[in-house]
Amino acid sequence: HFHGGLSTNYLKKVNPYLFITPAEAAVYNRSAYVEQVMGEVVPYLEANSNRFIENLLDFEVGHIIIRVNDSTDWKYETCYENYWVSDSLLNNSQPATGINH
Repeated sequence: HFHGGLSTNYLKKVNPYLFITPAEAAVYNRSAYVEQVMGEVVPYLEANSNRFIENLLDFEVGHIIIRVNDSTDWKYETCYENYWVSDSLLNNSQPATGINH
């Protein structure tokens, strides 16, 4: 959780494949995330790790799906869908289903 204090040494030593951050855009106002994670840890991992793939913020990439068969056979994908609801749906004149754009 990148809201408060964190150990940059720990994040580097864990040597993750992915950072998955379930957050809102306000995370960019948090110094722990902007300065320590994006400013120090991610660049370090990009330069020194043979495992690190990317940093995923769910509000930017949407749903994050990880499919794991075992420790060496796994993959992930992201799916961002933007739904809107018309006024008629809000007034219950039609079934409440999202419309994909």
